[in-house]
Amino acid sequence: MKTKKRTTLQRYWTKRYVLTLISGLILLSVFSLWWMEKTALEYRLSLLKYLADETSDRAIKENGQIVVGPILSEIVEERRKSSI
Repeated sequence: MKTKKRTTLQRYWTKRYVLTLISGLILLSVFSLWWMEKTALEYRLSLLKYLADETSDRAIKENGQIVVGPILSEIVEERRKSSI
């Protein structure tokens, strides 16, 4: 007749503590990754909006005509280099 080996109280609570600790860390890391991605996306969108506003301000003359040609290309290239 086999006797069932009993689990000690310390081992019982240690397993649950480690499991709770690991699951909490996983949840915290998932939330942190989501938050960092959201913040980075908002930053990139605001920077892109700023660059688009600045480019449109610089690409329109005083009389309301759009500057087409090498000047606009220079503006776009300058912004591309500064955003990298």
